[in-house]
Amino acid sequence: MRHHLLFSLRSLWRFRSTAFLQILGFVVGLGALIPVLMVLYYHMRFDKFHDKADRIVRVSTRVSLPESTSIYAATSKSLAPLLKEQMADVEEVVRYRYMPASVTLGDQNLGQSYPLFADQGFFDVFSAQVVAGDIATALQTPDGLVINQTTAVRFFGEDDPIGQTVSLETPAGSFSAQVKAVIRDYPENVSFTFDMATSYSHVENAMRDNLGALVPGNFTYLLMKARIDEARLAGEFAAITEEHFPEGMRDVMSLLPVAFTEVHYTNGHQFDSGRKGSKLNDLALGVLAVFLLLVSIANYVNLATALLMRRSKELAIRKIIGEPVGQQYGQLLVESVCMLSLVILLINILTFFLVPEIEAMLNITLRTGLFTGVSYYLFTFFFGLAVAGVSSIVPFWLVSSTISVTNLKGAAAGRSKLSLRYGLLGLQLIVSVLFAVIALGMDEQLRFIKNKDLGFDKEQVVTMSITDPQVNAKADAIKQAFLQQSYVSAASISLTPITGDHVRAQFRLGADSTGATPMMNANYVDVDFDEVYEVKLVAGRFFSKEFASDIGRAFVLNKKAVEAFGFQSPQAAVGQTLSKVLADSLNTGTIIGVMEDYHFQSLYQELEPMIWQIVPASSRNLLAVKLENGDVEEQKKKLRAVLSDLGVTQEIEFTSLTDALDMAYREDDRLSFFIRVSAGVIVLIALLGVFGLAAFILETRRKEMGIRKLLGAELWHIMAQMGRPFAGVLAVGLMVGAPVSYYFLGNWLNSFAFHVSASWWYVPAAAILIGALMATSVYRQVTKAAATNPAEVLREE
Repeated sequence: MRHHLLFSLRSLWRFRSTAFLQILGFVVGLGALIPVLMVLYYHMRFDKFHDKADRIVRVSTRVSLPESTSIYAATSKSLAPLLKEQMADVEEVVRYRYMPASVTLGDQNLGQSYPLFADQGFFDVFSAQVVAGDIATALQTPDGLVINQTTAVRFFGEDDPIGQTVSLETPAGSFSAQVKAVIRDYPENVSFTFDMATSYSHVENAMRDNLGALVPGNFTYLLMKARIDEARLAGEFAAITEEHFPEGMRDVMSLLPVAFTEVHYTNGHQFDSGRKGSKLNDLALGVLAVFLLLVSIANYVNLATALLMRRSKELAIRKIIGEPVGQQYGQLLVESVCMLSLVILLINILTFFLVPEIEAMLNITLRTGLFTGVSYYLFTFFFGLAVAGVSSIVPFWLVSSTISVTNLKGAAAGRSKLSLRYGLLGLQLIVSVLFAVIALGMDEQLRFIKNKDLGFDKEQVVTMSITDPQVNAKADAIKQAFLQQSYVSAASISLTPITGDHVRAQFRLGADSTGATPMMNANYVDVDFDEVYEVKLVAGRFFSKEFASDIGRAFVLNKKAVEAFGFQSPQAAVGQTLSKVLADSLNTGTIIGVMEDYHFQSLYQELEPMIWQIVPASSRNLLAVKLENGDVEEQKKKLRAVLSDLGVTQEIEFTSLTDALDMAYREDDRLSFFIRVSAGVIVLIALLGVFGLAAFILETRRKEMGIRKLLGAELWHIMAQMGRPFAGVLAVGLMVGAPVSYYFLGNWLNSFAFHVSASWWYVPAAAILIGALMATSVYRQVTKAAATNPAEVLREE
């Protein structure tokens, strides 16, 4: 072994330039592979924390209207008892909802929290790791409270939290609760987390007792007695809807079962929460992982084979003197292990610095489970050992099978397997073209999103939440104080921001109780809402303080709502009577204006009807402020000072509307960044493949190159001869990669309701970039071979 080790180190030093390229190829390939495996592991383990995940079903609501169909992750509060009564194969039904709360401990203000209000069977359905207390009975009484470890330290420091009583003030009322249990913080890769949980009874009375009253954030889950059969569940839901929902409601509303293990991958459900993933992305990550592994090994094999051919005399002598094949392979295995040991060390150093950056960019924690502590280093060790074994045996088998006494005369080992090598390089180029074209298309779409006119003014607008009861009570005073500041041009209080999820309400034309009642998006605003967002008016007027009837008795519609009600023009809608359907009455008023359509949802979705109304009795959750041109961060500091002067002690966060809009496409930004980085890594690996294959081919054609030089061939002629097959492989890569890339890019673009068209120039741009880099790699090898004295090459004959 000592002999093998010393000989390996001498060989690596002797052929250090080739060894450097081999190490670089593995560091780039495997260094990219490890983070890809981490991200894939993170998503594949999503929600696996819950022991009964494969028996849990979330109930969503589908609302089918003539003009659109929407799916909501929310349900009414009345649905859960009905399902528990009607479904024999259900073990437990639980609801939960978040609501902001101000928390106090005696006279001490502990700040704002977002408790989870859950039915008493919540912890029979979802798992929790108990640290202290009795979680089985914690939610059986209204005064029970479960907190996680972080909250326990935040509220009570080193004191025992069990038995401590805190007061919570919420929009639904105030109450006291006693800590009955402490649990470990939920892991990051779950669909929902909470810092504290208490009884659902505290918020139940704040919601209407109506099967059609969808409440944003009110989730209903079923725990089945056996594994989930979604088709059978859908049939049961349809029967329950037909039997128990009111006649007008069952025509537009239906229940949709969503397996809990699929919640992470379920996108497009309104009022949904939690981090979302994509099975297509996971599949792409899996394919990319296999690709990175295979091409890293293939590039290594090309370079290693070229190196062994340069050592063919050495191998021939060993074979002639009778050295066992196992001993020869052992020598090469030790060389590979030495090289891979350095590679593993470099990869660990690389991931040490790279993984935190990826975590910050993706906003996830990758060092979990298999990829933490000792298990991570054991994984990289055995993984590297397996790669070393494969990477050493393949080139040894390819070369040793052709070694003979002729190699003592300098004849190179055979030129076989070239088609396989070109095939592997072609695969790399296909994937390189695929990622390069997709990266260009995604970049253009994201630039389109950022520059798209959304139909309202998003610049210089900041928002603050006023859901805290103490802040909400001072909302009007805060608004007036803000308006007195010279750097504030307008301010408005509303139920929801101009973008995002909105409440859905039923409306009908006229003032009678008959007729169609389509469900539409609604926002409850004030008279200054249009001054903040500057939505364009196309007919009539906006709300005004000069008209007392505007309070509760007037509506402003967008053009899509006008079309949904069948008006021929916006002007024809103004002055018509419109009624909002309440639980047992109608809220009747007049359409006073029509505004231009605007994108209150992301560009993934089509424009939808929207109705504005001033409803004094509605909840007021948001205060928006339009700032004058200037330093927004400095203006935010001044606004906080105003709040302090008004006695607001809560920590208030001002959110820029542009930042909030960017958040809607954060996952797309991350995916685009990942694609761009992957494209760069894959192109680099492909170039190493070109370099390695060129080195291999030149080694097999050394004498040919020597003869060509003696016959007076110019460098450009040799370059043309060498580059022709590489150009052919690139052409094949473009022909195969281009349509595949346009297929996947088209699918992604079509997921947006508003998108750019895939441009023709993506493929030429990718071809020029990759072709230029390939030509540089081949040119480097040809000039190196051309610099060799042909007499020295031919002298071996």
